[in-house]
Amino acid sequence: MFDEGQRVPHIFRYLQEILDRNNKRGQFILTGSNNFLLQEQVSQSLAGRAGYLTLLPFSYAELVADSLAFEDVNRLILTGGYPEVWTEKLDPGRWLNSYINLRAA
Repeated sequence: MFDEGQRVPHIFRYLQEILDRNNKRGQFILTGSNNFLLQEQVSQSLAGRAGYLTLLPFSYAELVADSLAFEDVNRLILTGGYPEVWTEKLDPGRWLNSYINLRAA
């Protein structure tokens, strides 16, 4: 398993060579916080050699099913649906700040 595979773009060419020699399914799992196919530095799409899954945040129905949903819709909206916030009971304001990139002009 390779987490944040987009940080090592040359790994895709290496994996393509391995997969071309041995077409056994499920040899590798690559995860990342963005779409590998949209990365400029990733020149290999692994077309025909890879399956892509997009994992979305929890839905309201999933939160209700696990008795996690708030009745206050505003609180629910501000908390979001990211699994880490719910499973680790994190402060959503602090956690979501990690997605904000403020650059000095």
